[in-house]
Amino acid sequence: MKIIINSKERREIAKNLVGNITGDQNMEVIIQPYVENHTGEQQSYWHIQIREIAKFTGYTEPEAKEWVKLEILGTTVVEIGGKSREVVASSQGKKKDEYSELIEHTNRIAAELGIVLPPPTYREEN
Repeated sequence: MKIIINSKERREIAKNLVGNITGDQNMEVIIQPYVENHTGEQQSYWHIQIREIAKFTGYTEPEAKEWVKLEILGTTVVEIGGKSREVVASSQGKKKDEYSELIEHTNRIAAELGIVLPPPTYREEN
């Protein structure tokens, strides 16, 4: 269970939950500062950026996305079934400030390629 304590009421709920833990179970309680995950607007805009880079370069959106992630985020090693493989690092789970950096770096890459990206307030028509 995860609780974001953002009011007196939520603080009381958290205190009651912790206070009601019995010795019958092993429990882990982690208290840390809350950091907001990236927003849907950030993710939507980043995908608009990727779409524009793909159009300009002639690659597919998935190819452009992987290339940009590799340029900015690098790689990570994933081990499954005892086999380690280097893969492009994921943009999933990035915090709001980290996603802002991803957007800024993508803007820089686009500018270096001579691509003019729409502003963050741009919304695509469906």
